[in-house]
Amino acid sequence: MPIAVRVITVAIALPAIFVLQAGCKLGKPREGGSCSKPGATVCASPTEGFYCNGGTYMAIPCAGPKGCTGGLLAGTCDDDLANAGDACVEQASGANYACAKDRKSELICTANKFVSDRPCKGPQSCEVKPTGIVCDDSIADPGDTCRSGTFSCSSDHTIMLGCQGDKFVPRFGCRGPSACGQNQQTRGIFCDKKVEQVGDPCDTEAFRSCTADGKTLLACKGGHFAVAQACANECIPSQAGAAKCT
Repeated sequence: MPIAVRVITVAIALPAIFVLQAGCKLGKPREGGSCSKPGATVCASPTEGFYCNGGTYMAIPCAGPKGCTGGLLAGTCDDDLANAGDACVEQASGANYACAKDRKSELICTANKFVSDRPCKGPQSCEVKPTGIVCDDSIADPGDTCRSGTFSCSSDHTIMLGCQGDKFVPRFGCRGPSACGQNQQTRGIFCDKKVEQVGDPCDTEAFRSCTADGKTLLACKGGHFAVAQACANECIPSQAGAAKCT
C-alpha cells in the first residue's frame, strides 16, 4: 500500500510541474516583443503597461492616479500624468491628453509620444478630473499656445489676451481698479477698461477711456490707445467705451 500511494502521488504531481514550466515560458511582455491582440494592454507593474501595437508590444508609462490595473489578462493604463516624450497611445475616439507631472502644462499624444499642447499658468495649473484633463490658462503670456475662442490675463493682470489662430495675443488694456481677472462662477475673463495708457492694445476702433490721472481722454486707433484730447477739468471713465472730458 505505501508504494502504491507514492506512485499515485508522483502521477498527480507531474502535470502540475509541467503547467508551471509552461507558464514560466510565457513570461512577461517586453518592448518589441510579439503580441496577438492588437489594441490590447497588459500590465507589467502598477505603473507600466504594454500596448499591443500592430502585433508588437510598446511600453507605455501609467503614471496617472489609477496606474495600470488588470494584470496580464486585460489591462487598463491610466496615463493622465506624464512627461513630454513619454510613449502613449492615440485614441480613435478623440485626442489623448495628460497633465505634465509638474502640472505646469497640458500634453497631447501625437505620433505615440506626449508633446506639450499648452501651458497652464493659472492658479489651478493642470488638473486630472473624472471628466478629463483641465488646464487653467486664465493666466498667460503673449505667444502662448491656446484654444480658439479663449481669453486670458497677462501675468501682471493689466492686459487681456485673446486666442488668435493658436496663439494668445494682446486684445485690451485693463488698468482700471478691477484690472484683469477670472470670474470664479462663470470662469470667464473680465477686463476693467475704464483706465488705459497710451500704447495699450485695443480691438474696438474709437473706444474711449481715461488715463490714470484722469486728465486725458484716450481713443482706440489702429489697435492701440492714443491721446484724443486733454481734458479741461477731468476725464469721466466708462467701461462701455464712452469716456468723456468735462
